[in-house]
Amino acid sequence: MKRLAIGLIAAITLISGCFRPEFRTITVSVPQMKSEACADRIVAACKRMDGVSNVVADLNKKTVDVTYKTLNIGIKNVDFAIAEAGFDADDVKATEEARKALPADCK
Repeated sequence: MKRLAIGLIAAITLISGCFRPEFRTITVSVPQMKSEACADRIVAACKRMDGVSNVVADLNKKTVDVTYKTLNIGIKNVDFAIAEAGFDADDVKATEEARKALPADCK
């Protein structure tokens, strides 16, 4: 019985360790980010994704740092969310439709 309990505790410990969420921070290049309004749209688009814990836009560098749970989303999910907001993100291009929906100061 003691061996069974120890084995069960060891199995639970190993399994729970496999599902521990890991956080990763990536930097995405967003060359069309021209103003605070643009940055706000990009930050909002990223924060709508389940698993994103922090988003920081840097207007001077035209980049966005996104921290997310790797179990929920991947790098390309972030790029596509930004592209759907109307901005090119790394190698993912925004669609014309998304760009047309941007306010004038973000075009």
